[in-house]
Amino acid sequence: MKRILFLLVTLFLAGLSAACQKSGPSGAMLSMADREEILAFSEPEMDNLLAGWNQDDYAIFSKDFDQDLFKSMTRDEFDKLKNKEFTGLGRYHSREVESVVRRSDGSYTVIYYVVFDNNDEVLVRVKFQADEPHKISGLTLNK
Repeated sequence: MKRILFLLVTLFLAGLSAACQKSGPSGAMLSMADREEILAFSEPEMDNLLAGWNQDDYAIFSKDFDQDLFKSMTRDEFDKLKNKEFTGLGRYHSREVESVVRRSDGSYTVIYYVVFDNNDEVLVRVKFQADEPHKISGLTLNK
């Protein structure tokens, strides 16, 4: 009986340990210290992006984009994204960090829940380059 109990406790602890070290195909969850380090550079860039959104200012919105994202997210694409018929999001109000992930390629993804005028919970994924100055290399909005 003691052996069975020991085996069950061991299996439970092994499962708990695996769950705490959550990782997936897109990357691994980070320690609080690593998370804070990444948010120290990602939050000011997110501030710029969302300030540009609210001001309808593409230069501010795209200020921290890497070259590839800058080429693919043109002013026309920005205008289309903001178009009432396309997304209908309206003005940005607030955000909450949902998670910070280190990807297998060394980059980082910060996932936010963002509140806009016309949508309370938009999931926004922002990918940051691993190397300084940690430019934004990916942006996805899911309503």
